[in-house]
Amino acid sequence: MPRTAKILSARAVSELRWRETCVDKQGNPIPDLYPVGGATGLYLQVTKDLGRSWKYRYTCITGDNKRIPMGLGSYTYKSVKSSEALTLQQAREMAQHWAGVRAKGLDPLTERNKEQLKAAAAVAKSITFKAYAENDFLPKKRQEYKNPDSYRRVKQILDEWVFPVIGHIAIADVERVHAIEVLKQKVDGKRLIDAFVDLPDRCHIYTSQVLRKAKADGLIDQIPFVWKDDLEVAFTTLEKQKKKSWPRPALNYRKLPMFVNQMMALDKPKGARPDVQCMMFGILTQARSNEARLVTWEEIDLTENVWHVPASKYKSDNDWAIPLCSEAIKIIKAQPSARHKEGRIFSRLDGGPIHDKNLSGMGRILGYKEEKHPDKVSPPRWVVFNGFRRTFRTWAQAKEFNNEASELAMKNLDTAKLKQVYIDDSDGRAMFDRRKMINDHYEKFAIKGQDLDNVVSLSGRKKRNS
Repeated sequence: MPRTAKILSARAVSELRWRETCVDKQGNPIPDLYPVGGATGLYLQVTKDLGRSWKYRYTCITGDNKRIPMGLGSYTYKSVKSSEALTLQQAREMAQHWAGVRAKGLDPLTERNKEQLKAAAAVAKSITFKAYAENDFLPKKRQEYKNPDSYRRVKQILDEWVFPVIGHIAIADVERVHAIEVLKQKVDGKRLIDAFVDLPDRCHIYTSQVLRKAKADGLIDQIPFVWKDDLEVAFTTLEKQKKKSWPRPALNYRKLPMFVNQMMALDKPKGARPDVQCMMFGILTQARSNEARLVTWEEIDLTENVWHVPASKYKSDNDWAIPLCSEAIKIIKAQPSARHKEGRIFSRLDGGPIHDKNLSGMGRILGYKEEKHPDKVSPPRWVVFNGFRRTFRTWAQAKEFNNEASELAMKNLDTAKLKQVYIDDSDGRAMFDRRKMINDHYEKFAIKGQDLDNVVSLSGRKKRNS
């Protein structure tokens, strides 16, 4: 018969402290266990940093007399409505319950796991895929993403393509067939998986992420499908579609002055179209959509006329310095936000951020398409915002500017040579002066149609007439 522990009062329990004698053979501190009485096998565990929790210790059912510690929850002196924080009285009641389970010849840990799985299954049957995604998955995603546009993309895909098909289904009932139904949705007469390049993958990825979190939370036992093993075989065209990753549709650089002139004509009276101003700024700085739309005053140095792009905006470990031409500076100084020089530079008239579709839709509004589709078969596509980076690149090549400087102007650091240039000048100002000269020439060409005649290129060769 085990020795009966002295029954301690609530106050006596609250005064228990870690004892300096509680160390291992190497002298490292280990948790201190105090029997508190009132229930067989109930202990208060106290760590050196005064962390406190309840333990129920029982003899293993295999009969080898091994003592198994079972956590009951953290300690609290005050009564709280929480299953994780227990007062002395609550801990005694719980220990007595599990002692009764052990007296029946059952293992308390095993029985508790069964209860938890049963409770989780009941929850999983009562909560829909959409409700779980909105209440548990998406808030976590919002915290993970540095760029708010990345979060909005996830939410948009779930809202538009996943929720309408499986949002009403209980999270525990989602099966392979439901994932297939998502990908079979019709868009302009074609299945989703045949109509887009990356959207089917994104639908699958985000759906799987929701289910993986549900599994981690104990709501489901397993994810009901695996892409390579289950879904891919249902769509024979997947690999073919995935290989068709074409560059963003870009404007022929020779048409850029005409495009800029027509686009700026939309901004009348001046300032009525902040999206036009933002797009012009992006064209002049070779920026990506999220960089231009979300640029803040904190990133701009008007003393040096430099835009310091945070690394988080272009998936790098370092910030990047972009030289600003005179027109780009005029644009940002003309924005209403210039009065206080705080927060976003570009905003809609209602104060909200400019949406990507407002910029990428400009080509369609003005009637500009790429000259031909890269596969030479498909019809030309409407020019989009990020395509103007390629417009700049082809202009720089045609004018025989220094190749490295042109790539650096676009923050393209893919090649080993470019990466080395960046390493050698890690403050983010690699070839800064050369890039500034290129941007100044590009400004004159884009706005005034003024091309390079009889000037020496930055590669050191004399320019031929264009």
